[in-house]
Amino acid sequence: MAAQARIAEAKGRAWLGSLQGVVVDGPSPDFPDVQCGRTARHAPEVDGTVYLRGPKAAPGTLVRARILEAFEHDLTAEIVETAEEPWPAAHR
Repeated sequence: MAAQARIAEAKGRAWLGSLQGVVVDGPSPDFPDVQCGRTARHAPEVDGTVYLRGPKAAPGTLVRARILEAFEHDLTAEIVETAEEPWPAAHR
């Protein structure tokens, strides 16, 4: 488990500073004023979370976010662009 944690963190660090598409899942249950989302590499309820700062977006909205920090399984990012409309629930 420790080896896997180091690998996961290194992969996350490789994304630092990059712009990534993130689907907003909704507000964070742990941090006020933060939203949770996931990139294309994050499977829902299996992989880590992207904690998003910036303008609020409805669940299902695709945003472009700059990756700011990487942790063992999670990332933090700042929203730089928000799509006009949320994705339909069938596509989330």
